[in-house]
Amino acid sequence: MNTKNNTKKYFLVSVLILGAYFFALTAASAANKAQPTSTSIKFQLFPGNYFIDYDVSASLTGSDSRGINLTGNIAEKLLLRTAFLGIRVSPIQTTTAFFAVGMGFGTAIVTSYYSTNVNVRRFVGVSGDITTVKATTTDIPVRAKIGQSGIIGTYIDKRNFTSTLSWQLDDGFNGLAKLIFLNTTTKPSGDLDNTFKTTYLIQQNGKRETVELETYNDTIKLTVTLKGRYGQ
Repeated sequence: MNTKNNTKKYFLVSVLILGAYFFALTAASAANKAQPTSTSIKFQLFPGNYFIDYDVSASLTGSDSRGINLTGNIAEKLLLRTAFLGIRVSPIQTTTAFFAVGMGFGTAIVTSYYSTNVNVRRFVGVSGDITTVKATTTDIPVRAKIGQSGIIGTYIDKRNFTSTLSWQLDDGFNGLAKLIFLNTTTKPSGDLDNTFKTTYLIQQNGKRETVELETYNDTIKLTVTLKGRYGQ
């Protein structure tokens, strides 16, 4: 029996098997790798039924900058048309509830108002714990491409705090996009009060798959982040 030749044969077979194994792993990894979404695609910035019969919710999980874990829920629903700041508007009511271990339960209800002209959609303001009393607004485009952004408006509330709201569309990969709304609020002195960033992972037709909320309060130097996926 030629032991030397058999050993060499087994070694070569082992090398071939290992080579095939690592090639398969590499191919699978390449197949699963996120692919950039084309910047030529136009995404709707609102779901098709947003101003018709919108009613969605998502469970949320997250934490704050102190390391405290949070759970909660967000629900968004279109209400009947009404008037706000002297114009006809479509209200979207957003209810966000969250629970922090050892800190109890909290709920925030905010109603956002949009102009009713489908060709010139504007964000008019909000009511709730904070209520807009004066607004300077610009048109929100119906569709946009990845890389585009814009200012939505500037809003003054009853405390005389000023909020500036903007939007941008980032790559969500694999045919999706990230629609980001950033709200920055300053005190009458001009100092920062808080920021609030909402990120939606959206399809080309505007349907929102996931939501991420990130808020920073400059007074207490605290950041809270919550994420969730909308029910189908």
